[in-house]
Amino acid sequence: MDSGYPLDLAQTSPFLALPWEIRGMIYEELLDHGVIDISAGVTYVPDLEERGDGVEFKDDMYISYPLRPECYNRSQWSIPTQDFEVAFPILPSARDSLVDMTYQTTPNAYTTERWWNDGLYDDPRWPELNIYVFQLSKQIYVEAREFFYGRNIFRFVHDFRIPTALHFLRDRPSDSRVCIRSIEIAFMEDAGPATDNSHPNHPIVEGELPKLCFAYSYYEELCKLMATSLQIIYFGITIETFSSVSMNLDWDLPVKTVKEALEYEERTPLSLPRWLHPLLKIRCLQVVALKSTSYWPLIRRHARLAKTLREHMLISHDEAQKTPGSTSLSRTSSSKENSIVDILVRLDYPPDCLAECPEGTDFAIRFDLDIGQCELRVCALKLGYMDAMEVEREDESSSNTLELEEIMEGQKHILCYSKLYRT
Repeated sequence: MDSGYPLDLAQTSPFLALPWEIRGMIYEELLDHGVIDISAGVTYVPDLEERGDGVEFKDDMYISYPLRPECYNRSQWSIPTQDFEVAFPILPSARDSLVDMTYQTTPNAYTTERWWNDGLYDDPRWPELNIYVFQLSKQIYVEAREFFYGRNIFRFVHDFRIPTALHFLRDRPSDSRVCIRSIEIAFMEDAGPATDNSHPNHPIVEGELPKLCFAYSYYEELCKLMATSLQIIYFGITIETFSSVSMNLDWDLPVKTVKEALEYEERTPLSLPRWLHPLLKIRCLQVVALKSTSYWPLIRRHARLAKTLREHMLISHDEAQKTPGSTSLSRTSSSKENSIVDILVRLDYPPDCLAECPEGTDFAIRFDLDIGQCELRVCALKLGYMDAMEVEREDESSSNTLELEEIMEGQKHILCYSKLYRT
């Protein structure tokens, strides 16, 4: 996203003669976008045989993962065509072909309306990032990157988020990458073991469930890069658990209340995922936002995840130096505060199923994980992409994202939100 090394123009430009406070206001107006969404787009699709229904795989790919034509000089990665097979069936003879992809900015689908034209984006509101200012002079480049990378949340969305995030971050010059302060990304879990090495989940260990989907060889490298080359202070994590393969949990649970969900989960607990280990190397954060989304009751698991993230990620530099290599999921803290986890929960049921929720759909839960007890109360929630807040009932509204709606397809599911702060 940096537009090459800046040019050294006149050192006494009128802009640089302005007081720093004025220049800062201009940088903020030009470069502070709040959230910058980044997604994958295809750069090359092989010619494959028609599937017999008159629709070419290549056409489907360019429609589903359109690439802006001005995306140049960016790292690319390859995805086996068989990893698109669930959405785009292909002939067995073509399963070993590769699709090339790269990253790109994308319209913010969570705060602006999305327009479609025969499946293609027809939205003139592609983000204008104004990064041309980086090319004006070396001093402007140094000043501007602090605002662009430090003030915005870089959010990785849609499919193949792990390779998208890795290649975007790796392409940043080191002096720009270190300015990034805020990242949001979602991880999808699956209980089904990878069938072969072309579709590796993480970890690639037989019988180790659940696994992280579409991690390939990129996941551990991404975690290492974020832990060693970035100085992020805010990390937003979404964990999606939507496997069609049984995770020792019933597919369609007759859960009508949060109490029933908690009781069911107590009888059939799901352990913390081992894929979490590399992520715990990220330290010294100030804020972690955690969202869990699943078809099943995983509220207690969300509480344990939140406690684990707090103990490892929300620690000071001094504490991190005392335990530099510790990523054990069983690490404990002596602080009573660290055992308390607050969660906002929504039973997000389709409209025709809301009558099944006699106590309502929104709840605030406080877990004390040391003694295994929880307190809950009915409330009303307003949901955003990576946040949730309590509101008065007459103001209750939900802004569930289009992405989640597409994944859920009208299924009952449970959303959990926690925001964790360094104490």
